[in-house]
Amino acid sequence: MIFLIELKKEHKQILELFKKIEQAATLDEKKSLIKKLKKISLLHLQKEENIIYPVLEKSKIQEITRLGKVFLETMQGYANDYLSTVDKILESEGEVPPALADAFKKSRHKIIDRITIEETILFPAVEMFCGSDAKLSKVPCTKAA
Repeated sequence: MIFLIELKKEHKQILELFKKIEQAATLDEKKSLIKKLKKISLLHLQKEENIIYPVLEKSKIQEITRLGKVFLETMQGYANDYLSTVDKILESEGEVPPALADAFKKSRHKIIDRITIEETILFPAVEMFCGSDAKLSKVPCTKAA
């Protein structure tokens, strides 16, 4: 399977889980879905951080290197906020406090925006300059534009 297609499938799973969480009838059901979401998100983030960004960082094309750094930095900020909020929800007893529910909604919107940006800017750049090899880490990412 092509690596970027795998990441896009994970994006789709994440978006579907967000919808299911919103539609869940009980707090237990929401927490169960949030646990699944966290697991998929962590694996996805590890793939991006350990494969995509290091490849872009090694590019001989300065714009690609810069793109990778900006995406990595912003991703880390979003991920930290999102995972912190998710952990607080999973640890909460009883109903989720309104401020925490609002924080989750804000994080969700940031993640949804991030997915759109990755699929419209980052992934096409990776494919254009690095290829879409299943083991992206083996691709030198040195093609000229």
